[in-house]
Amino acid sequence: MFKKYFLSCMTVMLCSNFSNALSTSGFLGPAYPIPQNLSFNPTIQAANQAFLNIITTSLASGTSTHGDFDNSSTAFSFEFYSSSSAEPIFQYHFSPPILTNISQGVKEVDRDTIYRIGSITKLLTVYTSLISDGDRNFNQPITKWVPELLSDGVDDESGKDPVSRPKWEEVTIGALASHMAGIGSECKLFKSRSV
Repeated sequence: MFKKYFLSCMTVMLCSNFSNALSTSGFLGPAYPIPQNLSFNPTIQAANQAFLNIITTSLASGTSTHGDFDNSSTAFSFEFYSSSSAEPIFQYHFSPPILTNISQGVKEVDRDTIYRIGSITKLLTVYTSLISDGDRNFNQPITKWVPELLSDGVDDESGKDPVSRPKWEEVTIGALASHMAGIGSECKLFKSRSV
């Protein structure tokens, strides 16, 4: 009898504590408001200053903790943003001395400078995909997500030419991510339609 009474009391206590925890902090823990005005936060300001010190020291010495740094011909920009503000939390733009003597392009780097960054965005896309989904979809054909590729070029002569029309049903996400898909640089993707 005592055991039944004890278990009933414990169950009621646990349930009430559990429902109280859910009502105050949610199942996954407390929900905090999205930070606002981060550029005025003392911790962010201290981090900005520390990063600025690292940049200016590296530029002055030509070395960093990661090795030598070419401060005579390397242009770069940093801008860090918060999702709660359109203005950057931190920005720094460096124009190397070599830019003063060029005949084309910009002489001073600023926030409107267009950088030719090459293929780095492909890496960021692949890394983001790996972080969020892992590699479970890497062996799936791309046509699972873009079925329109199956009908591209089928109605004309180019559909028979493997150079003009890749076999999309055989191209996987992993093959695209590793540049092993066999797609030529001049692939006529959706040539008959505007994309």
